[in-house]
Amino acid sequence: MSYLALARKWRPKRFDQVVGQPHVVQALTHALSHNKVHHAYLFTGTHGIGKTTLARIFAKCLNCETSVTATPCEKCGSCQEIDVGCFPDLFEIDAASRTKVEDTRELLDNIPYAPTAGRFKVYLIDEVHMLSGHSFNALLKTLEEPPSHVKFLLATTDPQKLPATVLSRCLQFHLSKMMPDQIEKQLIHILTTEKINFEVDALTFIAESANGSMRDSLSLLDQCVAYGNGQVKKAETQAMLGLSDHADEFELLKSIYKNDAQSALTLTQKWAKNGIHFSRCLSGLLTTLYQISVTQSIGKNVFRSIEVENCAKLISRDDIQLFYRIALNGQRDLPLAPTPQIGFEMIVMRMMTYHSASEKKTGIKSEIKNDDWNTLLQKLTLTGSTLALAQHCAMKSFTPELLQLTLQPKYAALSNARQQQRIQDALTQLSGHSTKVLITIEETQMETPAQQAARSQEANKQSAKKAISADPSIQRIVKTFDATIMEDSIEPTH
Repeated sequence: MSYLALARKWRPKRFDQVVGQPHVVQALTHALSHNKVHHAYLFTGTHGIGKTTLARIFAKCLNCETSVTATPCEKCGSCQEIDVGCFPDLFEIDAASRTKVEDTRELLDNIPYAPTAGRFKVYLIDEVHMLSGHSFNALLKTLEEPPSHVKFLLATTDPQKLPATVLSRCLQFHLSKMMPDQIEKQLIHILTTEKINFEVDALTFIAESANGSMRDSLSLLDQCVAYGNGQVKKAETQAMLGLSDHADEFELLKSIYKNDAQSALTLTQKWAKNGIHFSRCLSGLLTTLYQISVTQSIGKNVFRSIEVENCAKLISRDDIQLFYRIALNGQRDLPLAPTPQIGFEMIVMRMMTYHSASEKKTGIKSEIKNDDWNTLLQKLTLTGSTLALAQHCAMKSFTPELLQLTLQPKYAALSNARQQQRIQDALTQLSGHSTKVLITIEETQMETPAQQAARSQEANKQSAKKAISADPSIQRIVKTFDATIMEDSIEPTH
């Protein structure tokens, strides 16, 4: 007997075997149980999630020889013929290969005739969005008011391409992508039943790589069984799928955070040597960053990973968001790189560059926060009237978002919107982020940089006077020539 692929062998034959679509199963089951079956159904969603399978089960429920039921007997001739694909009243039409209006008219010509063997004639049109505009127009009237013995089951991966007139004539059910844990659970059930040895971590890789498609996961499982010589092992599955180890992803993140380019590039070169797909590495890195961000946001580790928890404590939220944005943009640019490895390594180095720049800005911000206004003013690139205004201001309060200065009323003429904007621009240039500057006119007891400079100059002048008066040479000259020291002419040399 020839080998039957797992995706075909394990195709559900009853509603209770369908995985991951409870909302659709429930609606169809209730309709069948209460004998309130619509004449046209539309199943939408990505490939490999059960659209055609549900349609076939539904056709079986309608034509089971026992009655219209949600639980077909699986023993009668109709049920068995539908399972093997030779039931005369189930017409499966591939719209992708029969797009012409002539094909549609040929189909419509047979609709008035009664069923040959079953209770209903069921027309299952797959990828219905591929029909031409003329084909849709020819189908509309019959789709709206078909004979009582006819049911239409339409399936498509792209419902946006369907005319609104078709959508309005059908009951539409959107099938959702399956979650990785749902796929993994089904794979465990299948392998246990098939008596195939497996490692759970390998099934996790398959479930995540299937992108929500059960059929894709079973196809990958078939490949893994063949690759592993009848077994499904983690290392072999990882090598076949071209996936990096999760531990390596965390090591890469730590290297980026430490700005250790040598370690990061050594890791990527190891991946290249092992045949790892860098596009999948990038997807894995994005997933890891998402898990770390969730852990940081909710304050607990819902992913049951020690490495996620450690990285959540080590790397700041801002850096995680920065890395995620760079990786997301890199995913778009990766196909444009000379090679996937070069593209990935440039993404890693870009993360390091921006992280390093962020650290420097953080250092500047903390420096500013601890400075007084006079010290901060010396770091700003101000000149002319703008510098004069700043020197006559006192700092009332400072936060990363707002610097509030006060100006005495007698200097109010120095202040205007342009000068205030120049101070704000200089502060933004220094800190690396936008900080608003607000100057209010009011009396204050706080010392301004101008007052501090004047006080310092006066102190230096008094110190110079005392030094000159106490100098032995000066005293000798005064005594010899009966001279007088003109104190107003004394100026400090520094």
